[in-house]
Amino acid sequence: VLELFVEAGAPEEILYVHKPHLGTDLLIDIVSHMREEIIRLGGDVHFDTQVSGLELEEGRVRGVRIRRRGETEEDFLEADQVVLAVGHSARDTFQMLLDAGLPLEPKPFSMGARIEHLQADIDLAQYGRARGKLLPAADYGLNVHLPGGRGVYTFCMCPGGEVINAASEPGGLVTNGMSWSGRAGKNANAALLVSVSPGDFPYPGPLGGALWQREIERRAFEYAGGYLAPAQLVADFLASRPSSGPGRVLPSAKPGVFWGDLRRVLPAPVTDAMAEA
Repeated sequence: VLELFVEAGAPEEILYVHKPHLGTDLLIDIVSHMREEIIRLGGDVHFDTQVSGLELEEGRVRGVRIRRRGETEEDFLEADQVVLAVGHSARDTFQMLLDAGLPLEPKPFSMGARIEHLQADIDLAQYGRARGKLLPAADYGLNVHLPGGRGVYTFCMCPGGEVINAASEPGGLVTNGMSWSGRAGKNANAALLVSVSPGDFPYPGPLGGALWQREIERRAFEYAGGYLAPAQLVADFLASRPSSGPGRVLPSAKPGVFWGDLRRVLPAPVTDAMAEA
């Protein structure tokens, strides 16, 4: 996989560094080169096109129905094998599969918040000194198994990165993190996540977790009054008091943050586990 990335334009160092990193700025061109190679090998790429349904016959797939942007009529693509690589938030596709009678089952996932720090503080903690020009921006990892059995961990730690709005539906709010290839930003951030399982979901059925996600994302949107990210200082979060403004760390999220109380958005089992970890 790493060699394919290099062939598509990634730096060769990803073949030997301990934690290979591309950066969003480089990934844009890498993905374009991969697409061009797929087309050269005989593949087709359809932009502005939605899979609107599956065609099934005697329990086997015959193809997919598609709808192109701006058109009302559906087209049909014949296929005896279909791979749906739709990620974790394509809830309209999940519902379409359930309506088509395909067997679905809920799975555990994780939810939480991005936690943001000064990159200089992380460098000092990991190196014992300012990193200067020779050392890379430092990263870290947290992995805790709480006495109650729930896991809490950091994921997608972004040295020198920024928090971004990653909403996938109107009226909802989700944050993610990213770094440019140079990792030269003033802040670092990571996802601080808590594992949740179907037993935690307040809704039954295979889409119970997806419905719960949507409910929380909409609550975040309504609490912050739009696409500002709800934010809270760690000390305030641990003391269960709302925040009114930043401390030493100026949030990187765009278009901005809404200072308040994360417990107004995230469910108690998640916030309690985050605080304990």
